[in-house]
Amino acid sequence: IPEEEVKNAYEQDKEKFNVPEKRRVQQLSFPDKAAAEKAYTALAKAKDFKEAVAKQGFKESDIELGQLARKDLIDPKIADAVFALKKDELSKPIEGQFAIVLVRVTEIAPGKQRSYEEVKGEIKDRMAEERVSQEMQALHEKAENDRSAGKLLQEIGASLKLAFHEIAQIDREGKTGDGKPAIVHAEAARIAQAAFSGSAGIESDAIELGDGGYAWNDVLAVTPEKQK
Repeated sequence: IPEEEVKNAYEQDKEKFNVPEKRRVQQLSFPDKAAAEKAYTALAKAKDFKEAVAKQGFKESDIELGQLARKDLIDPKIADAVFALKKDELSKPIEGQFAIVLVRVTEIAPGKQRSYEEVKGEIKDRMAEERVSQEMQALHEKAENDRSAGKLLQEIGASLKLAFHEIAQIDREGKTGDGKPAIVHAEAARIAQAAFSGSAGIESDAIELGDGGYAWNDVLAVTPEKQK
C-alpha cells in the first residue's frame, strides 16, 4: 500500500484513531426523586463513601459499572453528568431514561489522539485486507463464470494462475491408498469431504476455506468401498 494512500486514510478519519477518555463509574439507582435526594444529602457529606453506601442498602458490587467511555453509557443525560464530574465527586440526582440515579467517578483515564506513526501499521493492514477481499471476490466470480461457460478446472487454473492438482485417488480422510496425504493443504480433510459429497460428472459448488480462500473440485470417478 503506497505511503501516500495510508496518510490520506489517516487524515480523512483521524477521529477514528482517538483513544477515548475513560472513567470508572459508580451508579446508585432509586425508585423516585425524593429517595435519590435523601441519599445524596447523606452521601455528599460522608467521610467514608463506601460505608455510607452500605448504610443506604447498596453493595459495592451492585454500584460498580467499571471503566467506561462516553459511548458505553446508553443514556445521554447520565453520560453528560459522568463526564462533567471531577474525580470522587458525587452527582446530584439525575432523571435518566430508565431510573433516577446518583453517579460518582472514582478514576479518570485521559484520552489522546494517536499519531500517524502509531497507527500506520494497522491502517496498512486494514487496507490490505480490504483489497485482498476484493481481489479474492473478483477471482471467485471469474472462476464461477468460466465454470458456467463449461471450462475445465485445469483450464481455469491456467488462465487465472490458480493451483490445479489432479489427484489419482483420495479417501474421506484426505489420504491415498497407501495412507499418505493426497492433498498438501491445511484444510485437506475439508476438501476431501467436499469431494465425497459430490458425484462423478456432476459439477459441485466451491467450498469456502477458513483463510478466506476457495477450493473447487470435480469428481471424475468413484471406486466403491469394499472389505479388505
